[in-house]
Amino acid sequence: MSSDAHRQLAAGAEHDFYALLGVPSDADEKTIKREYRKSSLKYHPDQNPDDPDAATKFQLLSDARDILLDSTLRAVYDNARRAQEQKQRQHELLDSRRRQMKEDLESREKGFKRKQEEELITEAKIRRMREEGERRRKELNARRMKEATEAETQILQQAGAAHAVKETVSTSRVPSTLKPTDPDYMRNYMRRTLDRLRATQRKRDLEAQRITK
Repeated sequence: MSSDAHRQLAAGAEHDFYALLGVPSDADEKTIKREYRKSSLKYHPDQNPDDPDAATKFQLLSDARDILLDSTLRAVYDNARRAQEQKQRQHELLDSRRRQMKEDLESREKGFKRKQEEELITEAKIRRMREEGERRRKELNARRMKEATEAETQILQQAGAAHAVKETVSTSRVPSTLKPTDPDYMRNYMRRTLDRLRATQRKRDLEAQRITK
């Protein structure tokens, strides 16, 4: 291989010649020659007739020996090799940062989704509590309305009975203004009683609304 071809090969640093020869990057000339002899015998095409890549490997070993034994070519190769290693480290660092950014983004998205789910659960609980409060308020109102209706019915029954008594009792013995059986007295009594019941019902409704809020 010509000197220009060796320089171009060294500058490209496409192969790790140190690893190919099995020597460290600070190996001296004696070590490089010794390891080259071992490797060349191992990968010589005559020793590997069934390996179609044996000739290529043997040629790379020769190129590695020629470049590493030439101080100028070795310097070119080492510079190119360090540049490639630095570039590889930068790519790895960039990939690591990208992975970290991706993981952070996924973590934030999961946190946001979890927060949304918690908010939906809280809203559902509040809605159920409101519905339950409304149901209880309606049941309470219905029960109180029933009690008020039953009370009104009882009063009307009592008024009717009193009116019947009034028809059988002589009015001459007691002044009409003092008789509970007097129709006006009973009407006034019923009106006052119903007004008290309605006022009590309104008060209970207001209390029930305040409790369910």
